[in-house]
Amino acid sequence: MAAAYNVPLGGALFAIEVLLGTMSLTNVLAAVITSFVAVAVSWSMLPNVPTFNVAQLSITPSLLLWAALAGPILGAASAGYVRFIGWSETGKPKSYMVILGPIIVFSILGIVSVRFPEVLGNGKNVVQEAFGSQLGPGLLCWLLVLRPLATAMCLKSGAPGGLFTPTMTFGALLGGLLGEGWRYVSPATSKDSYAIVGAGAMLASASQGPLSSVVFMLELTNHTDALIVPLLIAVAGATLMARKLDVHSIYSIRG
Repeated sequence: MAAAYNVPLGGALFAIEVLLGTMSLTNVLAAVITSFVAVAVSWSMLPNVPTFNVAQLSITPSLLLWAALAGPILGAASAGYVRFIGWSETGKPKSYMVILGPIIVFSILGIVSVRFPEVLGNGKNVVQEAFGSQLGPGLLCWLLVLRPLATAMCLKSGAPGGLFTPTMTFGALLGGLLGEGWRYVSPATSKDSYAIVGAGAMLASASQGPLSSVVFMLELTNHTDALIVPLLIAVAGATLMARKLDVHSIYSIRG
């Protein structure tokens, strides 16, 4: 993960906080060394640039207030998202449906993608568009429904797949939509910021890894100064709300 997203510190923290769940010297050393070696090897073949291209951002009091208000909303949404994913992991197809199920689901997604091509893939391109303020309110609403539905349908059909980027995509879409509404109150803040903070808060609350998620977003965008405070505020609110509503994370609910 560290090498795939070019996030050496975030990858190490994710392994410690989310996957291992315990902080010990052995775990920390193993995660840090493995993560940094993987990233160093990737740098020999890939450019050392942030995963997402984001324009120059600035911190504003309006953004901080929005982060405080949006955090619990994102946390509540993440609890529903986790339960939805948990449902999609039950009742997997058997017998001939193991083959027929994915064919049916992918055919449906192919038809939907004619109108909404953003439903295809793991969501990385959608995240980039959200971070670049390239998605209007109408499309944000559609994708906020279609993207999680597509993810759940694929899992329900028995198709394997990860949830890291799809979860981040859901957060970027919801954050962007909440930001669109907030712009009627305060239009000065860049729309990019809402999607980025939303993605971080959703990732933190769904994975129940607040520290690693904050570092992840900072490394993914290379915007430490403008994002760290609103990220911390939103992540705290989202994580507290999610833990109050559901004890499961996006990974533990898969079993």
